[in-house]
Amino acid sequence: MTRQLKSRPSGFTLVELLVVIAIIGILIGMLLPAVQAVREAARRSECSNNEKQAALALLNYESAHMNFPPGNMPLPATGSTGRWGHSFWVLALPFIEQSNLSDQYDLSNEGWTRGSSGNALVVQDVVIPFLLCPSSPLTEFPQAGLSATELQGTTDEVPNAMKPCYAGISGSSGHRSAVDAAGNPNTNGASNSTLSQGGILLNGGGIGFGGIPDGSSNTILLGEQSDWMVNPDGSLIEVRSDGNHGFTMGAESQGATQNRIFNLTVIRHRLNTKNYVDVESTGGSGNIGANRPLISAHPGGVNVALADGSVQFLSDSLDLPTLFNLSDRDDGNATNIN
Repeated sequence: MTRQLKSRPSGFTLVELLVVIAIIGILIGMLLPAVQAVREAARRSECSNNEKQAALALLNYESAHMNFPPGNMPLPATGSTGRWGHSFWVLALPFIEQSNLSDQYDLSNEGWTRGSSGNALVVQDVVIPFLLCPSSPLTEFPQAGLSATELQGTTDEVPNAMKPCYAGISGSSGHRSAVDAAGNPNTNGASNSTLSQGGILLNGGGIGFGGIPDGSSNTILLGEQSDWMVNPDGSLIEVRSDGNHGFTMGAESQGATQNRIFNLTVIRHRLNTKNYVDVESTGGSGNIGANRPLISAHPGGVNVALADGSVQFLSDSLDLPTLFNLSDRDDGNATNIN
């Protein structure tokens, strides 16, 4: 009688299955960082495009008015009472496909949009997408309950205008306008800030291309403020140059002598300075420090828009003197980064 052999059962053994699962896990672990890097590259590209749109809007404003808008447009005082004016963002609205919002906005009313009067209801809940970096973890609107010694929250009456992830550049702390007649640093700004009129988006006035001898391709117009800073205890602090007042906020009636500037920054610190201790006593705190650094949620650097409408990704390793040169329009140290 012929003996029949038993056939081996089909399928995987438990050991084989575990090996396959382990291999799949390793492959996923290797692939995930690459997928995340691709997604961040896409977000950084979108952020760059946002800044380009903003820069082109400001260039269109310059074409229409023969100068860039004032970084902060002051309002005249009512008697002895000062009134808060408007930022360059407000003046750029008609050039960024926001004509409807611009038509409703009243430049004779204040740019501080708290409560329910004036421009507050006009900008309430309005999101202008290209003012937001897609990588940013920060909030879209001002918040209540923030520390006055750090960010200066308008905690009793929170403004309605959204907060931008980009700030205008008013110059550097190394510019000649940032020193007084005796050659001492101009630290008349709030929170020991150094003020400057060396850039393009200035407190109280506008500059045309004729006022940029260093060249529009060598001078920064806008920069990112799209990430947290970090306190010594490890907690996160949000320090953007609108000072929790929203994108509409501008200077008070004093104009260029106003010691607080909003939605503008004077460059004093290196890119991506995220340790709050490094800026707390040098223009980064209070209501409102003028020297809040350019920081981003992108690894390795910060997006900036130049006055020719181009956008560059500046490396964290960029030295401070070069950053000063890029921030000032007429220091005679033209630095080409294209």
